[in-house]
Amino acid sequence: MKRYLYLLFCLFLPICKAKAQSKDKNSQNTEHISTTDSTRIFSFGVANDVPYQTDKYFSNGIYMSYQSQGLGKWPLRKLMLPVPKDQDFISYYSIDLTHNLYTPRYTMEPETHMGDHPYSSYLLFGYEKVNYSNSRKIKFGSKLSVGVIGPMAGGEFVQSGFHDVAPGAEVPVGWENQIENDFLINYGAFIEKGIWNTKHFDLNAQANLNVGTLYTNAGAGITSRFGLFEGYFTGNPLRAGKYRGKKNWQVYAFFNNNLKAVGYNAVLQGGVFNSNGSNVSIIANEDLNRLVYEQTFGIAAQYKGIRAEIGQAFNTREFKSAGSHMWGYLKVSIAF
Repeated sequence: MKRYLYLLFCLFLPICKAKAQSKDKNSQNTEHISTTDSTRIFSFGVANDVPYQTDKYFSNGIYMSYQSQGLGKWPLRKLMLPVPKDQDFISYYSIDLTHNLYTPRYTMEPETHMGDHPYSSYLLFGYEKVNYSNSRKIKFGSKLSVGVIGPMAGGEFVQSGFHDVAPGAEVPVGWENQIENDFLINYGAFIEKGIWNTKHFDLNAQANLNVGTLYTNAGAGITSRFGLFEGYFTGNPLRAGKYRGKKNWQVYAFFNNNLKAVGYNAVLQGGVFNSNGSNVSIIANEDLNRLVYEQTFGIAAQYKGIRAEIGQAFNTREFKSAGSHMWGYLKVSIAF
């Protein structure tokens, strides 16, 4: 699996070598980049569709991560994509925990509606390595995730608990029809290549690939941002102490697009290893939309070692009888 994901990086490498840029004293390209960065970062994020007064499809997400160069000593590092030799890449290692839950359109009816999104939730632990090269204008990374989908993930507990305390919220009644317990393992890779990078504007091409029992898909698109920031490929924008960039303040808007080709989606189709009962309404393979457009945009603000990002996510319908969907998210990170 790792060999095929590595092809994603190899497709870009010849282009990057051919377009290596000379240093320009008036450009951000001349920024000095350390090949080590001992910054540790803790991040916490939440996502929900409540800003749009909906409670369907993707309904809630919780995300936590911790970055430390010490994680680069874990044996799992050997499963990550390698950095090309004799290149000026700086690498960052992190672990994360993600909990996402999904509900159908009709959450106040206990019976199953065929062709609707099934109740489902998953809990994932991830190990990730991300690499930056400022001279090549490349960012690429790989990630291994393992976890569970089904009642063991606690989706009913999380959503029912939130609705119990939220004013005016009704507790969904169909979680007994959720996707059954199953084991999840996924491997993903991505790469970004700078197209147009100036002092106040970035435009990058990106490609991504995921293979596993949760998601199997491949995508490509454009990422962009506009505002006040450090160079995108100089390393993680959030750094502490002597590794911090010259700008105390970074404030910018971002707009990202991805067109995804879908092979498998356990959130809709159930797990690979365990079959679902007749009470579970899963989406048939022929009813999946094989092309899904994804979009995120928002604003990020950073002061020294503290960063906050607020944004909106959107995707087109994922199966034939579905509609498009939007949700909001907030993420806060602290470097130390």
